[in-house]
Amino acid sequence: MGVYGLNLLLLGVVSYASWAYAEKHGLVTLAGEAADTLCRTVRRRIVVNHTLYTMGALSCFIDTYLSIFTIIAVQLSMIFVSNSGARSSEAAGKLRAPGGS
Repeated sequence: MGVYGLNLLLLGVVSYASWAYAEKHGLVTLAGEAADTLCRTVRRRIVVNHTLYTMGALSCFIDTYLSIFTIIAVQLSMIFVSNSGARSSEAAGKLRAPGGS
């Protein structure tokens, strides 16, 4: 449990740090207000999902099946939220690479 929890913590920290770096150095560009919305959404998803993963991992002390269900539910929610988020970001503006057209 300790190694798994440490891996989750490090993955969350590295994910958040890499997103913050990309934001700070202008590697994420969107048209209009979509940039602010995207940045807030990604930061929130990183924090919320890793918090839910940690809760799922800690729930193994209560019940193993609860832990398995929680982790699977978090993964499924990430899939469905990602798909609906992709559709809404297309409506808000096109994501483009820096220096590209």
